[in-house]
Amino acid sequence: MNRPGIVVSAIVGVALLLGSFLGLLQAQTGGDVRTDEVTGVPVTLYSTGKDRPTVIVAHGFSSSTAMMDPLARGLMRAGFTVVSLDFPGHGRNPAPLDIDADGSPTSTSELTDALTEVLDWAAEQPEVDPARLALLGHSMGAGAVVDVAVDDAQADRRITATAALSLPSADGIPFGETSVPSNLLLLYGTLESEQFKDAAWLGLQKAYRDARPFITYGDMTDGSARRAQPVPGSEHITILYSGTTLALVTSWLGDAFGYTPVKSQMAPVLIYAAIALVAGGLLLGPVGLYLLGDERRRAWQRRQEAKRIRGPRVIAMTAVASAIASFGAWLTRPLQPVIPLAVGGYLAAFFLIAGGVTLAWWTRRELPSHGWPFTTRRSWRGAAAATLVAVVAVVVPGTMSWASFSLVGGRVLIVLFLAAVFTLYFGADELLVRRTSASRRLGLAVLNRLIVVAALLASIPFLGAPGFLILLLPVLFIFLVVLAGYAAIVSERRNPYAAAVLVQAIPAAILVGTVFPLVS
Repeated sequence: MNRPGIVVSAIVGVALLLGSFLGLLQAQTGGDVRTDEVTGVPVTLYSTGKDRPTVIVAHGFSSSTAMMDPLARGLMRAGFTVVSLDFPGHGRNPAPLDIDADGSPTSTSELTDALTEVLDWAAEQPEVDPARLALLGHSMGAGAVVDVAVDDAQADRRITATAALSLPSADGIPFGETSVPSNLLLLYGTLESEQFKDAAWLGLQKAYRDARPFITYGDMTDGSARRAQPVPGSEHITILYSGTTLALVTSWLGDAFGYTPVKSQMAPVLIYAAIALVAGGLLLGPVGLYLLGDERRRAWQRRQEAKRIRGPRVIAMTAVASAIASFGAWLTRPLQPVIPLAVGGYLAAFFLIAGGVTLAWWTRRELPSHGWPFTTRRSWRGAAAATLVAVVAVVVPGTMSWASFSLVGGRVLIVLFLAAVFTLYFGADELLVRRTSASRRLGLAVLNRLIVVAALLASIPFLGAPGFLILLLPVLFIFLVVLAGYAAIVSERRNPYAAAVLVQAIPAAILVGTVFPLVS
């Protein structure tokens, strides 16, 4: 890229980043939002007035109040008071969560106890009408709200309605009791796995044997209303950001409460977050030029540093390293709980072994002819600045749209350890994919990421990898491709090795180290 292009890239990058931040700030305006703590459980209360019909919102596994925030604000703008909580091990909650080998909570009591305590607390708040209470949950949280609503319907009957998004299992819903739980709405994404569709249909048919989706059965007045419906074009995460989800939930709750909601729309926060990622890439070009220098002035040095390994050989090496890492992660399962992070211990073992195998092969076969990448003091300064840009582009908009990135409960040490693991992995990967052309480099890196994701996916049925990875891998792949794009941009600068490694390793460590639940 020539210097006029660099100037344009800087201007457009700054404009897009500011536009993204302003859009996200605008999405968070309106109403009164306050945080509190209920017996150690962090809560966020959203309201536009007193004595409002109220929804208690429960997030899913590896989620938090941050991911539920856009939906919560949409409900608030519709006229409801919303109370959202962080379950143990998630978001701002430093208390560990007990899980089994598959990464699922060993007992629902941790979740239902926290939810019940928050429900009791909410009923005493001036913004809440205790006679009009509803529950809404997503995935793991959907299971928790259904359990609490079932118990409530058989006892106090404080809950007027329940909305379960992407319910994993209908086992907690009793057969033949149409009003247990009271007024149940079951939503699932059309792009989700059959598990969630089956759970929604079964939950409906447990009350009404021959029921079909899109039809409301029963009566709101006696709590027997029940409906199952898909949300078009949504998968397990995006169902939370769908305007259709918001419309269906507000309509259902309004009918249950005898209340006419204000028309509300879902803010496009994921689009704003994506714009910030694009802006980060545009800004990496100018930052790299200023701090690393123009590689064209030393083309001879570039040719010496980046003697490329042929693509098929790179792909084969990545496949072999990924296969070995899969078996290694399986063998080291007894050691993985040393890292008190659900699924994170498995991923750390996988990437540590994959990076070690790749580095060992490269050191033996390629080091004599290629030599170690050349680095200077200036290249390390440039790497630090480029990494800061990448972290800002990922973390700042992320905290306003889909993750809390909260460093509580020992997460700082976990992130530092993961930073070392990912530095090893991406450092070894960078030795394979270095190219004189950024586009060819990116294409090869994307193939490598596909191989890694395929190996992790295959490890679930064959080597007992955590089943939650099935839901995670699409998001992980997209994230790894974005980071590979960042590395490709800085690779066009002088002595880019350290920058190309760190712009991937540090954001990856922050993501894994803060999003996955803390466990005991």
